[in-house]
Amino acid sequence: MSLVKRAIQIRDRDQSVDEAWCIFDVEWPKQHPNLIEALSLAKAHNIPVALSNPAFEVWLILHLRQQNAHINTDRAVSLRRELDGSTDKHLDPSIYLPHRGLAAHRANVLAQTHSRNKSAVPHNNPSSNAFELMAAIEQGRPF
Repeated sequence: MSLVKRAIQIRDRDQSVDEAWCIFDVEWPKQHPNLIEALSLAKAHNIPVALSNPAFEVWLILHLRQQNAHINTDRAVSLRRELDGSTDKHLDPSIYLPHRGLAAHRANVLAQTHSRNKSAVPHNNPSSNAFELMAAIEQGRPF
């Protein structure tokens, strides 16, 4: 909630800011408090959100393989490390950048599945719409 409020404040105060995004995770098995309220506030103030469920690591996993099964945060972190050989949170862009289109496709397929199943946040695990933020950055314009 504090992240969304801060994004609103920054965007509204600084006219040089074209767009302010919030990037956060759902976390599983225990989701962030006020998650749904934060998403509602962001929507009401036109603050785009890049949300990964349960963790940002799902977005990274989708670069390297499909992930259809429900996954908790700890497993997402460990699976990401297994896939890319990392031992910490640092990313090697050469591993991920070539596969961002495939990751976006996989994330879209997950979103369509959740939509058909009427699985909304926080029950849309696994999912990530980080590709929307990446598209906005690559296009150099608001998404």
